[in-house]
Amino acid sequence: RGAVKRAVAPTTRADGDLGGTFRATFEDKILLSDIVVCRLWVPVEPPDFYLPLLGGPVAAADDAVSPPPPPNNNNNAQDPSASQLSSSELSSPAPELAPTLARTTAEVRREERVPIPVQPDSVYSTADVGRRGPRKFAPHVVPKKLVDRLPFASKPKELPKRKHTSYHATRNRPGTLAAPPKDPKAKAHSSMLQALNTIDRARQTQRKATRSLKSTKRAKVLHKKHHDTVLPALKAKAKRAYAQIGQDQARKRAKYADGSSLVAS
Repeated sequence: RGAVKRAVAPTTRADGDLGGTFRATFEDKILLSDIVVCRLWVPVEPPDFYLPLLGGPVAAADDAVSPPPPPNNNNNAQDPSASQLSSSELSSPAPELAPTLARTTAEVRREERVPIPVQPDSVYSTADVGRRGPRKFAPHVVPKKLVDRLPFASKPKELPKRKHTSYHATRNRPGTLAAPPKDPKAKAHSSMLQALNTIDRARQTQRKATRSLKSTKRAKVLHKKHHDTVLPALKAKAKRAYAQIGQDQARKRAKYADGSSLVAS
C-alpha cells in the first residue's frame, strides 16, 4: 500500500515527457518485481445520447381515464354526478403518460434478485496487504566473454544440463528394479560384480594401450619399408619410363631432320 505525494514537474524530466509521472511512498521497499496498481480519476465528458420512441405511450389499464359523458339535450334533467364536477376539472386535459423505457442493469438485478458478480482475484483482505510470496531470484549468469578472460581457477565450474537421467540416478532411485539391494548377501554379490567389472575395465584399458603401441610400431616399420624399398623401386621405374620417352622423342626428331634435308637437296 502507498500514497501519491505530488506530481513531477515537466521541467525535471530528462526526456521532457508530460506523461503523468508522480512521486509516491509505500509501506515497504518497492522492488522491480512488484506490481503497483494505482486508481486514477480522470474527467470524462460523456457524449450526448438520445433514444427516440418509435410508438406513442401506452397507458396501463389502471391509469386509463374515461372521458366525461356528453350532455343530454333532449331533457333538461341534469346528472347529479356531473353537477358535482367543477368547471376547472372539465376544462383540464388528460395527464401525459410516462413512456416505458428499457430497464437498466441495476434495475434488472434488483427486480430479479440477481447478485452482482464478484471476481475472486479482485477481493482483497487485510491479511493480503503487505504480504509477498516467496522470492524467486533469476540465476546468476556470467557473460561468456568474461569467462574466457578469467583464469582457470576463477572460472565457474558448472556442468551442462543432462538431457537424460544418468545411470547412477536411475539405479539409486528407490522402488526401481535397478536400485541397490538391501539384503547383505545380495549386497555382497553386487560388490563382487562391481569389482569384477572394474578389473575387466582395467584390462580393456591395458589391451587398448598395448594395441595402440603395437599399431604405432607397425606404422613405423611400414613407413621405413616404404621409404627403403618401395620408393627406390618407384623412382627406378619412373626413370626407365622417362628414358624411354626421351629415346622416342630423339628418334622422332632425327627422322624429321632426315626428311627435311632430302627435300632441301
